[in-house]
Amino acid sequence: MKSVWLPRFIALALWLPTFPEVRAQALPPAGAGVDLTVQMEVQPGPILSTPPPLPVPVLPGSRVRFTLTGLAPSQIRDTSWSKDAVNLNLYGGELLLNGVSPTDTGRYLATVTTLDGEVITTARVLHVAAFPRQRLLNISTRARISSDGPTVIAGFVVDAGPRDASSSKRLLIRAVGPSLQDYGVRDALVDPTLRLFRSDGSILEVAEILRDPAVITEAGIRTGAAPLRPGAADAGMVISLRGGVYTAHVNSASNHAGEVMVEIYEIPE
Repeated sequence: MKSVWLPRFIALALWLPTFPEVRAQALPPAGAGVDLTVQMEVQPGPILSTPPPLPVPVLPGSRVRFTLTGLAPSQIRDTSWSKDAVNLNLYGGELLLNGVSPTDTGRYLATVTTLDGEVITTARVLHVAAFPRQRLLNISTRARISSDGPTVIAGFVVDAGPRDASSSKRLLIRAVGPSLQDYGVRDALVDPTLRLFRSDGSILEVAEILRDPAVITEAGIRTGAAPLRPGAADAGMVISLRGGVYTAHVNSASNHAGEVMVEIYEIPE
């Protein structure tokens, strides 16, 4: 068992059939805005089942340029751009956003048609927010659920600190299955379920409002989490926890097999 200790934040330990994958996301430099170039690879042929790229964090007021790599311009017939499945009516090998604001947060998709008639899509998620400095945004692990390993267990410790033991941390916990398909994971778990337990094995009853997709989406925006497909059967919760040891258990609702991403975020105050 591996643990990551975060003083006065969250300590996490993952009990999984695969090795944990710890993601610490780089933040943009402090300031009113930056010029940022986001490269999106255009790769012909089948998409490999690799973890999706992390969301790109950027400060409000920045200029963001999306560019395509992997194919020469002479190989491309045309390119169109969309945001969250809405056509932007913009075309060409790059997309430029000037003076971005939180409303520009979303998943940007380039649809490329080659001279041979092949249609290729590539996407990146942009998250625009005034990020706090020096924070670990999340820890996430991708694992496979099957009949041999029907449960993924993510253990974590909330440390409120010795001077405020009665306080709590507000967390976003997600079990992402169906939405992984949007990032090239073909064998994604179609029906993840998510339960939370205390260290004594008792289950925490989570109110339905805390599992509401709108609540989870709002928390995802605040933490910089990758957007989930609207209406998808991903599981999640937003919950305030006092100091202690907890475990998040992920299963399939109907004994299916597939890949799932377990994520835990601390929601900024």
